[in-house]
Amino acid sequence: MTSCSNSESGKIFVKGKASGKYACDKVRITITFRGRGISGAETSETVTKQCEQFLQKATQSGMDLSKIRLENDKITQPAYHDEEQAAASRTIEFDSDAGTAVIGCVLEVIQQEHLNVDLSTEYYLSGEDELRKSLRENAVADSRANAELLARAAGRTITGVDMIDLSERHPRPMRSSRDLSEQEFQQLLRCPLPHSRKLSMPEKELEEEVEVTWLIG
Repeated sequence: MTSCSNSESGKIFVKGKASGKYACDKVRITITFRGRGISGAETSETVTKQCEQFLQKATQSGMDLSKIRLENDKITQPAYHDEEQAAASRTIEFDSDAGTAVIGCVLEVIQQEHLNVDLSTEYYLSGEDELRKSLRENAVADSRANAELLARAAGRTITGVDMIDLSERHPRPMRSSRDLSEQEFQQLLRCPLPHSRKLSMPEKELEEEVEVTWLIG
């Protein structure tokens, strides 16, 4: 959709839009180990041991643990000694090339070690900035095409550009550069998963909009 307005004589203001869907090529995997017990110390020890089991499996396979980040440690101690139990958690995360084999490998370790965890994934695009740049160029072209259509209808022509507004409208969080490749992770944990590999990755839809003031004569 393109909207426009004549802001003043000799100029025409036209918005341009462009969008596209792209398969995500990166994934952030977050694992939270959880436990409950009589005391905070006991529960924290249980959670720490679970995390160590997971990391030991990774270490034995040769994984570089510096690529895994410790995000949070938490202990909740009940105020009174009643039926309520103490709770503890530890959260770690890492970035990897997107692929169902990676998630499958993580799940296999969790299942084999019988770990009590929450697992979440966030898929994203490593080249989103470049994709958005290309979309902005297409949005400018969309604006010009519609501006030319309107100018011809008025018996006039586009003679130049007065102003282009490319204001950033899509702030994105910073991503870690310490990515673990799918090939490396799969080799380290040796998970075949022939069927899961055939699944496609989630898509992310990007959209860019520009505001262009064209000169007409």
